[in-house]
Amino acid sequence: MKYCKVKHNSNVNLFSYENLNINIYDRVAVRTTNCIEAGIVSEFVKDEKPKVELLELFKKNNDNNLNKMELNEKNINNYFFIERKFTEKDFELELANREKERDVFIKTNQIINKLKLPMFLVNTHIYFDESKYLFNFIAEKRIDFRNLIHELVGLFRVRIELRQIGTRDRSGIVGGVGTCAKKLCCSGINFNINSISVKMAKDQHISINTSKISGVCGRLKCCLKFEHSCYMDEYKKYPKIDSILHYNDKKYHVIDVNIQTQNVKLRDKEGNIISVPKKELNVN
Repeated sequence: MKYCKVKHNSNVNLFSYENLNINIYDRVAVRTTNCIEAGIVSEFVKDEKPKVELLELFKKNNDNNLNKMELNEKNINNYFFIERKFTEKDFELELANREKERDVFIKTNQIINKLKLPMFLVNTHIYFDESKYLFNFIAEKRIDFRNLIHELVGLFRVRIELRQIGTRDRSGIVGGVGTCAKKLCCSGINFNINSISVKMAKDQHISINTSKISGVCGRLKCCLKFEHSCYMDEYKKYPKIDSILHYNDKKYHVIDVNIQTQNVKLRDKEGNIISVPKKELNVN
């Protein structure tokens, strides 16, 4: 069995496939626990069996059925697999669903305004097999949706799912351009960020200035996470903080390293601090 990552409905998840000639960016129809969904191939997994960290991707699937099953290779093969590459009819159905979503969005907003609900509708999504409509929204407080769901079911005659999302998810769905003048990371086909912390900015010697390390969504920039592992790999080539080393026949404590300038700060027992290029130190 082979595995690849597929982006579908703003999620990136692991799917198995067999006897299919697929490539990156191919449109495919994938099977989940409760429906067939359209997706785009984002990355191939080299290992024959999925690793633990790849299995963790399923936890972001927002599929309630996942809470009832064990997360293992067997369930991936049975419930999460690529059914087929897109056919001409699949492309036509996908286009029809996207066009229908515009009308669903407008009508749903009208109902929200009529019920005076304090929520902002981000987008609507019609699942590929048209078995369910998904409504992503932002709200500051918990909302009583009973009247809204009643009206939506009566109007569209399908299963309804309301999902409250955060500002980062909203940016990923709506899209846009970051301060780097490139497409937002969160709207890319390989986006699957877990936690992003201020420590990541400190590790990269970035000034802890909220306006500089925050993205257009108001949250910490995704690139802090993407680039963090590169910095951590590079740090292995430098002496550890608080370690002791000899330089010019004198003992020093390492108090800081800067990968960007490739310098190491040293302090002697008298408290004098010097900055030395890493290449001058005997460090493996």
